[in-house]
Amino acid sequence: MLSRSFSSDPAADQFFLAADDSVLTGDGADSTRVVFKIVDKYGADRAFATGEVRFEMDGPAVIVGDNPFKLDDSGGVGAIWIRTVSNGRGKVRFSASHSVLGGKSVELEVRPAGSARRQVDQSEFHD
Repeated sequence: MLSRSFSSDPAADQFFLAADDSVLTGDGADSTRVVFKIVDKYGADRAFATGEVRFEMDGPAVIVGDNPFKLDDSGGVGAIWIRTVSNGRGKVRFSASHSVLGGKSVELEVRPAGSARRQVDQSEFHD
């Protein structure tokens, strides 16, 4: 039996922030999605949450998306993209701040082009 809990009390709501990837290639094209939303005390999405989210970033990358982002227009969830710059390397610190619930940060590593390649297992491909 599976169960899931939801809270009707918004007093314990939190701002959630997560990046899909933690390592990127500094080739000017590699990017990752960063998701942000409001969740209740159980971690469930708070549908139709409102407020404004502002972004700041330090490091060899650029933000692709609306800044600030209005959650009112998107049902309480949103996402932007972080794209590396050409010949980039080093740490990226990305911070997002909700107008009421405060902020969160994620750190990414940008590796020089050619050093972050993933070996592809040929068994992943099927006829």
